Amino acid sequence: LPSYDGSYIKANEALLARGKDLPELLSNEDINTLFQRKYWLSTDITYDRTRELRDYLLQELKIPEVDFESFARKIDTQFLRQKTDEWIINFYIKLLDQKSLWTDSYKSQGFLKLKPIIRTEDNAHIAPFNSNGKLQVYLPSEMSSKYKTVKKVITENEDALKFLKELGLRKPDLIAEVRELIIPKYQNKNVVVDDDYYQDFIKIVKAYDTIPSNQKNDLKEELQE
Repeated sequence: LPSYDGSYIKANEALLARGKDLPELLSNEDINTLFQRKYWLSTDITYDRTRELRDYLLQELKIPEVDFESFARKIDTQFLRQKTDEWIINFYIKLLDQKSLWTDSYKSQGFLKLKPIIRTEDNAHIAPFNSNGKLQVYLPSEMSSKYKTVKKVITENEDALKFLKELGLRKPDLIAEVRELIIPKYQNKNVVVDDDYYQDFIKIVKAYDTIPSNQKNDLKEELQE
């Protein structure tokens, strides 16, 4: 049978993709890991152009056909951690055309919102939202943040950034960071003046400068304590 890379393969080694995105994204090694098959079939084999051949492959030769959703449901942290930043960028770009997988509808929740698809600055992977729908990772900002943020080099790609924004990611809320993460750090009796001390101080000053005037007194009281 004709393969995606131009060679010829056996039926029991073959995998049929619905659309061209998957063969462009997943190598032979990837599909062996995810689907226990060795090679993609030629993407010229489609329902519209070669229906009889496609039906023969699926029904008679029992070759599996996979779509983007079946691939996305199989990925996990171990799989994604091995991928380059360029691969992650390409993955995000292709997800722009797969909105049903990461947006909620009246029928179902976008399951990718709860899968560890976001690569952070320390090369870890985390789901964009937790089970309660709370954002768990943010876009990088001008200042370093105590919150988990997307790896900056990924956000430098315009289309990848577009996906992340449409997914619902945003820059960290500086005032929330001061209240939730910075102030509690200095409420101990034995405060450690570490390498982050100077950055923390700058953030506190900037938060105080930008907070609405009707909330300044509350923040001042929290800082005075």
